[in-house]
This record gives sequence, C-alpha cells and structure tokens, in this order.
Amino acid sequence: MNVAFSADTEISTRRCGRCYICGTDGRWLHKNVVDHHFGAPGSWSFRRCANDECGLIWLDPMPLGEDIGIAYKDYLTHEGYSAPKSRHGLSLLPELVRSAYRARRYGVGPKPWLSMLLALPIYLTPSRREAVDFPLRYLVDRPAGRLLDIGCGDGTMLEQATSLGWSAEGVDFDSKAVENARSKGLEVHLGAVEDLNLPDASFDLILMSHLIEQVYDPISLLRECRRLLTPGGKLIVATPNAESLGHAKFGANWLLLHAPRHLYLFNSSNLAAMTRKAGFKKIQTRTGTRGADGVFFFSNHRTKPENADDLTPSVFERLRVLGDELRESVLLKVRPLCGEELVLEAN
Repeated sequence: MNVAFSADTEISTRRCGRCYICGTDGRWLHKNVVDHHFGAPGSWSFRRCANDECGLIWLDPMPLGEDIGIAYKDYLTHEGYSAPKSRHGLSLLPELVRSAYRARRYGVGPKPWLSMLLALPIYLTPSRREAVDFPLRYLVDRPAGRLLDIGCGDGTMLEQATSLGWSAEGVDFDSKAVENARSKGLEVHLGAVEDLNLPDASFDLILMSHLIEQVYDPISLLRECRRLLTPGGKLIVATPNAESLGHAKFGANWLLLHAPRHLYLFNSSNLAAMTRKAGFKKIQTRTGTRGADGVFFFSNHRTKPENADDLTPSVFERLRVLGDELRESVLLKVRPLCGEELVLEAN
C-alpha cells in the first residue's frame, strides 16, 4: 500500500489500481476533480474497470479510513443526496402539496380538498414525484414489520415509517446526524452496522439510500444485510447511477461524483453482481430521476465558475433543469438505465 500525505491534500490516501469486484486493472476516467460545494481538500481522480462487463468506477487514490472524516467536515449530511434544499430553489414544495400527493397516490393521511389540483406539481415533475415515492412505495406494499434504515441521517425516513406502523430503527456513522435523530425520539445507533451485533433475521425491510458508494467494503455490508433480513425480507439499495444521462452529459462536473466521499460508482450490472456475491438470489434493478433537479442544476453550475457564489436559479435555469428532467424521464422509456439514481431490490 502506498500512502501519500501532504499539506496540499491534508488527507492520507492509498492507491487502488484494480477493480474491487472483478480484480481487473482500471483505466483513468476523470482526473483533477475538486469538491466545489463542501470544500474537501485536494483534487481527485477516478478509474473505470477495463472489463466492460463490469465497468465499476472508483476513486484512485482512495482516502484512508482514519482520514475520511476530513471530507465530511463541512458536509451537510443526508439533507438530500443531490443538494440541500436550502441551497437552491428547485425542490421547495409546500408540505400541503406533498401531503395531497401521498394521500392520492398511497392513501396515506387525510385527502385534502382539491387534492388532485394540489398534487399536480408533483405529478408533472419526475424528480419531485420520485422523491416523495421513496420510501413510501416500499413501506405500503407489505404489512408493517421491523425496518432498519442504514445511513438514516436525521431520521426523516424513520419518522415516515413509524407513522405508518413500522417498528423502525436506524444506524449512521455521523454523530451529528445521530444526535438529531435521537432528539426526535428515534432509535438510532452510531457506527457501522457490521459492528452492532444485531440478532440474525431481525428485520423485514432494510433501506440503504445513498450510502453504499461511501463504504470501503460494500460486499461485507451487503452480507450483513442478508444476515439481518427475515425469510422473505427485502433489501432496497439506492445509489448514484454511473451510466446516467447526467454523468454522460457533464463528465467530471457531474455532481454525484462527490469526490472524495464517493469511493465507488455503480451501474446496474456490477451492483447486481456484487449483491449476488453477498448471497442474494432474487435481484432487480431500475433507475429513476430522484434528485435529478439538484444534479442538473449543480452539475451545470460547475461548468460556469464565474457564477460560483450565486446559487439562486434564474427563471431560465429553472426551465432548463425542468427540461433536462423531462428529457431523462422520456428517455427512461427506451433507455431504462439512464436515470440519475440506481435502485436495487433484493430478497
């Protein structure tokens, strides 16, 4: 292992020339990627597996575990994987609108007067619709049982699950996020789920939203999920899609590279292969547009450094982002693996 540490990067690293999944050498894909939004030090590079049947993308060199916390020092943990809502005006929808949509689509909560009209903005904007759908689509399609949210952040999904009758608990490695969740009365553990020694077959549903790309040994994490699931239980993994329209369009400026916090970037094929290695048999993948508004706005913003301090979208930018969203939504009909988010379901 080669370790580099300098005043320029402030983060010690190790070289990672071979693919984590299949062991094939990697080709350089992106070089000199900088963390524009959260200020992690250094510039970073990514490799792509030379085995086209795999195609895993990874950070090389990769931060050492003891220094990775530096990259999260100013990170707005789990306030929205694409961009915090307070930092652009594209995702701010009144709770009344979301409530109307949830009531009409899932029968959750009282249906407000003129609910169809109120819910229309969500029906018309794919990224907002999918943001509300996750995780509701998984919570209402089966009887309420025991839920584990790995990477639960401030507990927003746990609150939603609890309101629907689930016995829910979470785990996160960010102490501030755990503190926020516990202040809401939620049962949340601090640390890695592999270190908690939870009982076998103790959860009916495990959610893992935008965490697996930040883990050094994702196969071990998936094996632990399999151990924790009851017979017939379901694992849901959401992660950035390396083969998305946004990545193809913006390249090294694609927001979801998130260097150096995102250690791996997956496509449908290698995420499924990795999950099979962990012992799962029944696996399905799909892609979607959750978070695409922030992805398209901030990725385009990176291409215009002269506007670095202006995070308020103009009318033109709002229309452009909506156009990109709708284009991706339409393309998904013929290219189902081009969405910004990759979702895996495993039983």
